[in-house]
This record gives sequence, structure tokens and C-alpha cells, in this order.
Amino acid sequence: MHRHRFSSPSIFLFIALASGCGANLAPVLDVQNAPVVTPQQVGPTRALVRDSIVRALASRNWQIVEERADELVARVSAGGHDATVLVRYDERYFSISRVDSSPGLKYDGSYIHRRYNHWIDRLRTSIQQELSHAVPAAQPAQTAAAAADPAPASAAADAVTAPAVVAPAEQSALPPAPPPARP
Repeated sequence: MHRHRFSSPSIFLFIALASGCGANLAPVLDVQNAPVVTPQQVGPTRALVRDSIVRALASRNWQIVEERADELVARVSAGGHDATVLVRYDERYFSISRVDSSPGLKYDGSYIHRRYNHWIDRLRTSIQQELSHAVPAAQPAQTAAAAADPAPASAAADAVTAPAVVAPAEQSALPPAPPPARP
């Protein structure tokens, strides 16, 4: 049998070329039309989606550099690299697209350093988490905190309920309100 012998320099050269030829590159991750999913009792609105995106950006150390109708331009810097993205949204979907990146991320039109994709994936996850914890606009923040930490069933029975709406016919049967006190 004939055996091939590889010399140490040829193995070293192969490894050097393989690692230098995009071993850390991957196709650019663009999030296109990710669905907006909120809790059942929360109807998604553009304002709610925008606020969720802003909170997610802040939680991941992204800075908003420009805001337009239904769009946010945000930038992140970490480890000597930076990237700028455009986040588009409405009440049904959101998208994240690359705008610019530092040379160290090696963007070539199709591929980019995996670090960028990691940032985008984490941002998408954070936006989805913020949306999944959204509270209705009319619900006070205290109620949302209570919903996050449910009370025992006996305490729930003691909860204060909203006042009943009185029909106009029933209003006449009510005693008149006392006059306002003078200072």
C-alpha cells in the first residue's frame, strides 16, 4: 500500500488557509417579517411594538441613532466592532436588516462575522420576550407586576374589582351627590 505523508509545514499551511478563509464568516442574518406575538389579553399596537423594541434594544446595549415612522436605526459597539441596523415594525411583524458594520466584521456583501449574527439573534429573542410580556395599555404597571407574581387563591378572592357601570335608568334612583366642600 502506498501511504501519503504530509509534512508539518503543509498541515500548518492548510490550517492557516482554512481559518483565514472565512471560518468565522456566515451568511448575514436578516430577520424578515418576524410575527408579533403578545399575550391573549393584549391587542398589539404599533406603539406597543415600538416600546417593546426600544426596551429590547436598551437591554442589549444598542443605542437608537435615528427614529422614523415605524422604523428605528440602532447601533451597537462591542469588542472593537460595531454594527448599525434598521428595525422596521407594525402591529403584526418586525424586521431587522443590516445597514453598516465595522471592517473587522468582514462583511463582503453576503457573509459577515458570526459575532454580528449572534448580536442579531439575541436582539430578535429579546424583542420577542418583551412582546410576550407586554401588558395592555389601559392596565396599570402595578397590575402587571401582580400578574407576574400571582397571589394565592384566597387573596385573589379578596381583590378589589372595578366599579360596576350604572345604567342611566338606575342613576335616578341613586341619592344626589353631596355638594363639594368649601376650602
